[in-house]
Amino acid sequence: MRIDLMNMAATTDPAEAGVSGSRGVQSSAQTQTVLGPTLLGKNLPAPPQAPEREVDVVVDDNQVRIYRFIDKQTGEVIVQLPPEEMLRVMRNIKKMLSAAEGKVDLEA
Repeated sequence: MRIDLMNMAATTDPAEAGVSGSRGVQSSAQTQTVLGPTLLGKNLPAPPQAPEREVDVVVDDNQVRIYRFIDKQTGEVIVQLPPEEMLRVMRNIKKMLSAAEGKVDLEA
């Protein structure tokens, strides 16, 4: 099935969809055009508006890129990658490695 968003048409014709070989199935071009908010005679509700978001990219002291997806209207952080828990684990591992390097006896 191919959906053409520019013309708002859906087709099940394998030739139009770029599918080769019919596997023994006879097919005719079946195209349905969507006009306005109706599909097959049924009224559809308006699609919900996606919230406007912005991406904030920060490089921390350990050269780790932090991506924050922020809702423009509320200023709320929707998602942060990597999450704060992962950043805390990375900091703790770095501290433990630094402490271990100080305790290693290289003369032995």
